[in-house]
Amino acid sequence: MTVPVWVLLGFAAWTSGIEIATLIAILLILATCFITGLIMRTQIGVRSRELVERIGLNRLPGYTLVKSLTQSFAGAMEGSTISVAIAANRDCEVLAFIVEEHDNGDYTVFVPNAPTPTIGTIYFLKREKVRQLDVPMAAGVDCIMQRGVGSKSLLAKAS
Repeated sequence: MTVPVWVLLGFAAWTSGIEIATLIAILLILATCFITGLIMRTQIGVRSRELVERIGLNRLPGYTLVKSLTQSFAGAMEGSTISVAIAANRDCEVLAFIVEEHDNGDYTVFVPNAPTPTIGTIYFLKREKVRQLDVPMAAGVDCIMQRGVGSKSLLAKAS
């Protein structure tokens, strides 16, 4: 059975139209992202981002932790204040994140639940009950998500 030439030409024109439309859509998305990135580098963009974070995003559970984690992966940790630590909690030690240091030297720590590092408990601990780890935040989150696998190497880096 032979297919008429006009059917083949019509199908080729139809598929190339979809490819062109898809290509145009991808280019428009990339251009929008690029222009948004340029705007966010300006003073107005930085202030807008800070306002959106202060008013809404910082109130979302786990936002600060996820933001710090993504900054860690991107290598932009200068703005992040969260660090990995071992915290003495009653008669045991737990993997924790230092989220704030108080004026008197004490800490606010977040102790996540495995395997979900964005859910956990907040503790206010004396400085002597917290040992900072010299590891990236991503390593701490990875250990939590793997239910403690890899903790041997983390504990070796305790200060």
